[in-house]
Amino acid sequence: MGSEMKTIRAIYEHGVFRPLTKVDLPEGCEVAFVPRMVRRAKPKRVSKNAMKKIYETLSRSSATGKSDIARRHDKHQP
Repeated sequence: MGSEMKTIRAIYEHGVFRPLTKVDLPEGCEVAFVPRMVRRAKPKRVSKNAMKKIYETLSRSSATGKSDIARRHDKHQP
């Protein structure tokens, strides 16, 4: 135990470190490391077409048949 390895670069996504290259470790082994940010993630850009679809969806009204739903928002809370 405690054997040293070369630096492994990874991307942190959805709470998981995903290696950028193959890692030569046995499946299920525990590792210890100190993360050091190499570069910030670039913000993902949303295409104009995707934004158009989003705004179209948001502009549609949703008929629930119930009036003043916001007034009863916390009614289900204990």
